[in-house]
Amino acid sequence: MADKRPAPKSSKASDSNKRKKYFQSNQKAGLPTGSKGFLISCFSGKEVPAAREAISLLSQFYDAGSDGASSSAAAGEAEKPLDLSDAIANEVAELKEHGNDVFTFHKTFVNGLLYISMAASADKVSPCELAKAIAVEIRRTKQCRSRLCIRFLPVEDVCHADIESIKKHMAVLVERHFPSSSEAAPIEFSVDYEHRASIKLDRMAVINAVADLVPKPPHKVNLTTPSKSILVQLLKSSCALAIADGYRAHAKFNIKELCGLGTTGSPKPPTTAPAAQAPAAEDVQPEAGAELDGAKDTDAVAEPTAPP
Repeated sequence: MADKRPAPKSSKASDSNKRKKYFQSNQKAGLPTGSKGFLISCFSGKEVPAAREAISLLSQFYDAGSDGASSSAAAGEAEKPLDLSDAIANEVAELKEHGNDVFTFHKTFVNGLLYISMAASADKVSPCELAKAIAVEIRRTKQCRSRLCIRFLPVEDVCHADIESIKKHMAVLVERHFPSSSEAAPIEFSVDYEHRASIKLDRMAVINAVADLVPKPPHKVNLTTPSKSILVQLLKSSCALAIADGYRAHAKFNIKELCGLGTTGSPKPPTTAPAAQAPAAEDVQPEAGAELDGAKDTDAVAEPTAPP
């Protein structure tokens, strides 16, 4: 009886399959090294339509510079009635103007998270300036400007997720944002550390390594109301870095919070204190001005060790 076992696969075919799987796994490993742009959180399963919304919004503010006034004027003009031919002509002109020459969508393969990179030649506005301009405008107008996007986290550089690489790349950003001369005005800062589906790093080791790069004095740590926030975002084998101005003051660039919406996209219910029973005459009255401590969000906020 003849042997009907399948012939063994050739070594060339096996090597080809291994290479294919290797490149597929690396494609899902993290963010493009050395790129700049935005990590954007959105509703889970809506990454692609959220990316379209994000690119449209970013393009408007990029063209307007760091000031959102031009975008507001354009939005006001758009509310005027237009006939069909004018509307189509405006849309075609906008697509031709923006295209994909500045912003590019990248899948992160993490639910509810996408990455929009900026072209290296796009130096009109930095990602941090762009994120702050969007936050300021949304807080001012209370118009969310995006149905699916939640947070716009600026990224000034991307490196490998290890402490030495983080220190090397962050040192360049620190030199740019924190002058070391004796005449420099002191800047209060904090370190905000977050990780998503990433390799394990010692949280405090990363925080202290980054905080030690900032010259102290003249600059100092402020964990409650910093003027600048050093953002360290770990995603798989990559680390996204940025130093953002007004990050804490603008709800960590959460556009839903800035316009008064919760993460579900619906208006937040008004917070009302529970009805309390009338105190008896012998009950001790609380001191004037006493308040209950609110819940603190410490999961995503890193607190660097203050220098002695």
